Amino acid sequence: MDSLKHEMLAELDNRISRLHQHANDKKAEGKSPYSKLNHALSQIIGETLETELTDLRNFTEKL
Repeated sequence: MDSLKHEMLAELDNRISRLHQHANDKKAEGKSPYSKLNHALSQIIGETLETELTDLRNFTEKL
């Protein structure tokens, strides 16, 4: 069971790290309003997903 928990925590850490790195990427925004909207939505979704994964990781760690 500890092996499975360790594997799950490592995977969650990996995904959180990738989301964090992606959030810090500077994206070239196009001039179209749609590209700006897409960028803004990507940031919002990424931040929300990172928070959810962090919460899941913390819950898993307490098991």
